[in-house]
Amino acid sequence: MIYRARSGLASASWRFFASLDRPAQPGYAHVDVRQLAADVARHPSGRDWRVAPVRVAALIATVALLISACAGAPAPTLTPPADAVVITAEGTAFTTQHVTAPAMAPFTLWFDNLDHELHNVHIWDANGASIFVGETFTGPDARTALVPPLTPGTYTFKCDIHPQMTGTLVVG
Repeated sequence: MIYRARSGLASASWRFFASLDRPAQPGYAHVDVRQLAADVARHPSGRDWRVAPVRVAALIATVALLISACAGAPAPTLTPPADAVVITAEGTAFTTQHVTAPAMAPFTLWFDNLDHELHNVHIWDANGASIFVGETFTGPDARTALVPPLTPGTYTFKCDIHPQMTGTLVVG
């Protein structure tokens, strides 16, 4: 088997030929793959760089162990601050559809996104004015945000990505 490599920058441009019968074209060079493999396997010091099958098996086992250790780790359990207003999204809906917050004081909003989708919390006043826009992120994860002081009243919160996700925030 012969590989023909175009000279110059085309080292990534290999063409495979099944026989030696084809004559070389200008700008191409013939490379004997078997000879190339033998040359690569030997270091100039004469040491054989081919790896023993036992070493390959040990390397594969180590990599598999590392991958399984990283992939199998459970996600850390996140807990909201004690005084936080908690809103949870699951199944492309807010499972917490009615929450309360103090009036005229900033408060911590804890948004727990249990879905593997993008969600956020966007708070609107009764006139349809945007009051607060939380970070949009993919779950399962949770974020905290500081909401500015609000006057007493009823507010609506929605997900900007999924407008059918709505809830009510009562401040007072």
